[in-house]
Amino acid sequence: MDLPKKAYGLEFTLAIGCPLDCHYCPQKKLINTYTRQYGKNKLYMTFEDFRTILSKLIPGSGIAVGGMVEPFKNRDCAKMIKYAYDSGFKIALDTTLMGMTEDDFELIKDVEFVHFQLHIPDIEGNAHFKITDHYIKMLEKVTGQFSISGYSCHGHVHPAVSEFIKSEIVLFNEMMNRAGNLDYDELDTYQNKGMITCCSGSNEVTGLNCEVLPNGTVIL
Repeated sequence: MDLPKKAYGLEFTLAIGCPLDCHYCPQKKLINTYTRQYGKNKLYMTFEDFRTILSKLIPGSGIAVGGMVEPFKNRDCAKMIKYAYDSGFKIALDTTLMGMTEDDFELIKDVEFVHFQLHIPDIEGNAHFKITDHYIKMLEKVTGQFSISGYSCHGHVHPAVSEFIKSEIVLFNEMMNRAGNLDYDELDTYQNKGMITCCSGSNEVTGLNCEVLPNGTVIL
C-alpha cells in the first residue's frame, strides 16, 4: 500500500511540563518519560520547527493546538497560531489562558477558530489556576472576542469566573482515566471500552490525528 506523502492533520504539544499540573493529568509521568528518552534540550518547540512540520501537512487541513500542555507556555504560541491561520490551516485551540499576554491576544484576535475549548478554574482546585487580575482580564477579552465551543472544568465552576461562562454551552467535567495513568483514586473518571477507532484523515475531526511533541516526535 502506498502511504500518503503528507498527513491530513496533527495535534501539537508545544512544550513539555504544564504549569497547571492538574490532578487529572499525569504530567510527572510525561515529563519523566520524555526527558529520559530525549533529554532536556528540546522542551519547547521552536517556531522554525513548527513551520517545517506544517510543511509536512496537506494544505488547508486541520491542526489542534493544546495537546499535553497549556500551549501558551511556549512564548511563540500566538505567533505559531497566526502563521498557521494565515497559511490556510483550520485551527482548534484548547487553552487555560494561563501565560497568554495582551500581545498574544492582539496577534490572534482575528483568527477564526473551528473549535475553541476553554479550560476554566474549579472550586475543588483540581486544576491549579492562578486567578489574578491579569487572568480575569484575558478571560474577559477572550470570551468577548471568540465563540467558545465548550468549557472543560475539573469540578464545579469557580465563582471568580462564573460571570464569563455561558450556561448554554456544555461543561465537560467528567475526565477520562488517561489509560489508567492517573494516581488519584478519589477522582471521578470514566474509561472508554471497545474497539479502538482511528479518525486520522477524517474531514470531520479537525486536528485529532497523531500528536507531535516539541522535538518532532509523533505519537498516537
